[in-house]
Amino acid sequence: MDQGCCSSTSQASASKTSKEGCGCHDEPGSAAPSAAANAMPESITPDMTIGEVVEKHPQLAEIFTKYGLHCVGCHVSPYETLEQGSMGHGMLQEDFDAMLEEANAALKKHSASPGLSHSPHSPAQGVPHPAQHATITVTASAFSKAKALFDKAGVAEAEGLRIKVVPGGCSGFSYKFGFDKSRPGDIIINNAADNTAANSIDRTAFNVFVDPQSMSMLKDSTVDYVETLQESGFKIKNPNAASACGCGSSFR
Repeated sequence: MDQGCCSSTSQASASKTSKEGCGCHDEPGSAAPSAAANAMPESITPDMTIGEVVEKHPQLAEIFTKYGLHCVGCHVSPYETLEQGSMGHGMLQEDFDAMLEEANAALKKHSASPGLSHSPHSPAQGVPHPAQHATITVTASAFSKAKALFDKAGVAEAEGLRIKVVPGGCSGFSYKFGFDKSRPGDIIINNAADNTAANSIDRTAFNVFVDPQSMSMLKDSTVDYVETLQESGFKIKNPNAASACGCGSSFR
């Protein structure tokens, strides 16, 4: 009678099998993945949707736009695959393959870098995010307009203005403005005359919040509010942007 792969011919081999296990009687899904498997970053494949990839790995948007895939902020990006978006706009197969190769290399490098978060939205637990030591400049004009809009909106639960960088737009990333409350890890900028409590909410002033991931792309930027005959609105002068679109709200 066949006793299966767990049978042993000696006490030593039986002991080894008992301790290490051969896996033939394991319940489905019971085997724990190895540390090496856990450390492996996700691979970017042609059948992934553009929106899915950019949401998880916003740092790859710049690579996609460099190769001519500008659908990263398009309304169909959640439904269109990388292959469909690329080939549908005339990208050559060799360019598409090169784009995926570069994206996967960048993803692997990002995952292997110490202190980098594997989530695009939050810093690695227990590791200080470098953006915590960065800041932005908000002009008096921007503070004044934001405060006026805030008072007019009357959002009871909000505590100030949030400036966020999100995947999207014609160049890869967009600036998003909205009233919000402070969240753990936020960098806080306010217009208090004497802000002795650095990076904390000042109830006597107007507060601006920036999350660490956004701050890493906004550091040393200047936020202003302009009002001319041609245009009006919040403008960000970002020294980290390689290029920006004509509307001024999207960059890479």
